[in-house]
Amino acid sequence: MVLSGLKVRTNFVLKWTGCIFILIGAILTSINVYPLNLFILNLGTIFYVLWSYRVKEPSVFVVNLGLFIIYLIGSIHAG
Repeated sequence: MVLSGLKVRTNFVLKWTGCIFILIGAILTSINVYPLNLFILNLGTIFYVLWSYRVKEPSVFVVNLGLFIIYLIGSIHAG
């Protein structure tokens, strides 16, 4: 019972932390704060990749893994 509650809590934290980072990254992108926006967006996508793997949501996993790769390429070019 305790482990089930911990799993639900972990999933909740992963999902909402990812959401917050994605929103902050979008705000930074809209005001042209580069390359910090890419790093923040990458953090958000990592949290979503972890969450979607844990809850077995393949479409969210694929989208965020793709976004992570795209943002990573942008981060490398920014560096």
